[in-house]
Amino acid sequence: MVQPLEALGGALRFIKRVRADSQFRKDLYLQDSPEALGLHLKSQNMDFTPQDLDGAYMHLLTNCQDKSEADEIKEIVIWYSFLIGENE
Repeated sequence: MVQPLEALGGALRFIKRVRADSQFRKDLYLQDSPEALGLHLKSQNMDFTPQDLDGAYMHLLTNCQDKSEADEIKEIVIWYSFLIGENE
């Protein structure tokens, strides 16, 4: 099922901010648990589910100009899964 773009807003904002803001990335590393990370993201108006992140990833892939841009977005999604402990 394709998610409406509005439902992906938090995940899209997350990916765009991670790409552009190194201090934001550092702040995410400082969160001591997946729950704390979720609360931090929610406070930044970036509340999203893993399904929303997958949908945002697919949406952004369609707009990529080249493979390196697509790879960067994929790496962000993988990095997030490590932050929340999905790949331990």
